[in-house]
Amino acid sequence: MSSLKLSVYTIKKIDGINWDYLIEQLLNRNSEQERCVINEQSDSYIGGVYLLETVYNQTQYNMDNNCFEPVQIRRFNALQFDLFTETGSLLLWGGKRVSSSFLTAIEISSNHQIVFDYKDTDFKKAVSYLLKITETTFTRMRLTGIVIDQGIIANCSVSLKEQDNPQELVKKYLDRISQISVSIGQNEQAVSMTLYSSGAVVVYKDRDEMTDEAMNIISEMFGGVI
Repeated sequence: MSSLKLSVYTIKKIDGINWDYLIEQLLNRNSEQERCVINEQSDSYIGGVYLLETVYNQTQYNMDNNCFEPVQIRRFNALQFDLFTETGSLLLWGGKRVSSSFLTAIEISSNHQIVFDYKDTDFKKAVSYLLKITETTFTRMRLTGIVIDQGIIANCSVSLKEQDNPQELVKKYLDRISQISVSIGQNEQAVSMTLYSSGAVVVYKDRDEMTDEAMNIISEMFGGVI
């Protein structure tokens, strides 16, 4: 199962820069090493993929020369993004390095007329939002600082799959949850994700495999629009 780190940013334009102009300049930067592809664009939304070439040094055995030799392996790392222009929210689905490169590309394309701020996930607010969504299934949570006897405090992992009312358990121990795993949707189309009290979010499905319903729930939870 593939996993993606989800990072959320607020994005603000200054000096009246136009989104169409920004995208045009971003696409003009396309090269063999980095490339941006816009899949969808409207007055309130821009979505696409950013590809960054990364060179890895690797040692391989050369059968002809009977020795190990260094070789360079070239790969493309993909970052999928959802930019909600009306709310100023940017969702990035990918690793830290390719995310940083994409943000730099936007800054350069805008002639530094774009300001980004990393948005820490409000863990309790996100979980409380999911408690209201009927399409959400809570599967597991990790609790910290649970008093099990006088003077004895423990950390534990709790499976919620077989519980009669997992939502009530989540509500009861919300202040003690350090991470929680959920599934949004049904059957093979469901999107599994883990939220951490530190603010990190990991999604176990490729962005382009998500249903519109699941994406709407996720985007609204992190400040996007439906």
